[in-house]
Amino acid sequence: MESRFVWMDGRLVPFEQATVHFLSPAIHYGLAVFEGVRAYPTPRGPGIFRAREHAERLLHSARIFGLRELGYGAADLALAMSQTVAANGYPACYIRPVIYMASGAWNLNLDTGRHAVGIAVWEWTQFLGEEAFARGVRANVSSFTRHHPNVMMTKAKISGNYANSVLAKTESVRLGFDEAIMLDPYGFVAECTGENLFLVKDGKIRTPDSATVLEGITRLPADRRGPHRSPDPGDPASLPRRGVRSGPALRGLDHGGDARLPARGVGRGERSRTSSGAPLRKLGIDRAKRRLDNRRP
Repeated sequence: MESRFVWMDGRLVPFEQATVHFLSPAIHYGLAVFEGVRAYPTPRGPGIFRAREHAERLLHSARIFGLRELGYGAADLALAMSQTVAANGYPACYIRPVIYMASGAWNLNLDTGRHAVGIAVWEWTQFLGEEAFARGVRANVSSFTRHHPNVMMTKAKISGNYANSVLAKTESVRLGFDEAIMLDPYGFVAECTGENLFLVKDGKIRTPDSATVLEGITRLPADRRGPHRSPDPGDPASLPRRGVRSGPALRGLDHGGDARLPARGVGRGERSRTSSGAPLRKLGIDRAKRRLDNRRP
């Protein structure tokens, strides 16, 4: 996970010099917000997928978290992402912009701290592995519950929130699965540890209710696509009752960008049922490969 340059508060810094002090409150308290963005190869060079939308969501997360006077607008951050990708010379890469508390705030008051902004890029292909992209994901229903909105700000991509995801993902991998499906505090399907979740029923995409989930940039395009669009997105879903017959799928930029991965097995604990993931294989993987092969960011 190395590159040539990292963008830090308006400057491109050599990778080895892009450091954060040990006493940064971002490390101790998880005081940061971030985005996960992808750049894809195109005939004109790397193209960033929805750079402006990602920059706007980053700023939205910062405001929800309570950061003030950010100093950068969405256009500034989108340009900075482009400059960082260009400086590193990657034809395709993962992009990680972060707004983090660099100093102060030791009394747990954000207003007493100083925040900084950084953008790193690196080559990161399949988040869940090549087999998951080719065959589908084996997932279990996690014993961990997604945050209640009044416990953590679920509409902001806050670094500290991801301890919840880390616990769930580690548990699932240790049980032999690829990913965890998390339920909300009311027992309905929420999302996976780093991806939005979709269900296919009667040939149509259905998205779980968005009340407790972090709505991904790729979630809205999925709801709008072609004859598979659901007339009632956001319907609460109880995945344990529906099981794999509902055709769950994962979608997120971390696992490869504007692509859907079918879940070929869903279970609780150490038990799972498997399926071919056929509804999503045709709908998701084939379409994703065509988009990437055609170099459309």
